[in-house]
Amino acid sequence: MRTLTVKYALPLLLAGLVTAAPALAAAPDAAAPAPGQQQPASQEKKVFPRPRSTANVYENQPDFTEEELLRFIRHLPDFRSWMHQHNEKAYPVVKKGKPDFHYSPAAAEWVEFRSWDARRFFCIMGRSAAALVLVSEGEQAKKLYRDMPKPSKAECDLVSKHMGELLKAGNDVVQDAGKVGK
Repeated sequence: MRTLTVKYALPLLLAGLVTAAPALAAAPDAAAPAPGQQQPASQEKKVFPRPRSTANVYENQPDFTEEELLRFIRHLPDFRSWMHQHNEKAYPVVKKGKPDFHYSPAAAEWVEFRSWDARRFFCIMGRSAAALVLVSEGEQAKKLYRDMPKPSKAECDLVSKHMGELLKAGNDVVQDAGKVGK
């Protein structure tokens, strides 16, 4: 097993946090008609596109809790694998002069399927990544990255407390990608 220093792990984690289990499994509908038969119009499912929130992902979001951070850490390796397998992207951006987070409707669907609010999941992703940078590089790092949100002291303390778990969760996919015959 490779040991990564924070200096080298952070870029990998951030890349993993913004790029990266299985895709949503579509279970067959039990009430679906047999192949070759048409479903009666009264039973047809109507699919309406979900409106995507245009609000800044960090806007009006409280500090994340330890419970939320640990839940995020549990889902991160699977999310990163799914992102990698489906060539999806999620990454920090600057919108209207403020840090924000870009993610696709498919990424939102993936996290919502796992009972997350998409904005909350990506808020925790961005703030925990920012807290990792601040904990390891100090406050001067905030001046370097315009797309980095300002995590609270409590969030930085939680990230510091769970740094090993967060780094491992963020690096699992990167390390596993090079293995043959998993």
